[in-house]
Amino acid sequence: MQSNQSEVATNSRVIKRRSAWPPILGAMTLVLILAAILIPGQIVSRVARDETSAMESLRALTDRELQYAAAHPSNRYTCEFALLKTDAPSNGG
Repeated sequence: MQSNQSEVATNSRVIKRRSAWPPILGAMTLVLILAAILIPGQIVSRVARDETSAMESLRALTDRELQYAAAHPSNRYTCEFALLKTDAPSNGG
């Protein structure tokens, strides 16, 4: 009878610990959901910005080609970018 009482006393002293996994898994799930929402938006934004930059570069290149063609009617166009550079105006000094 005494052994039963000691077992009951020992069992009542045992404090159950809660597992730390549910809060960690919850936080990881939240981070992954946010990443799944935000990352594609950032990629789309970057692609749109890059496309805009490429279009501006092509417009500038076309303008320079037209300027070159007007200045050199016998050549019409150039295959060298160095020839498309605009000359800086000189001060004469």
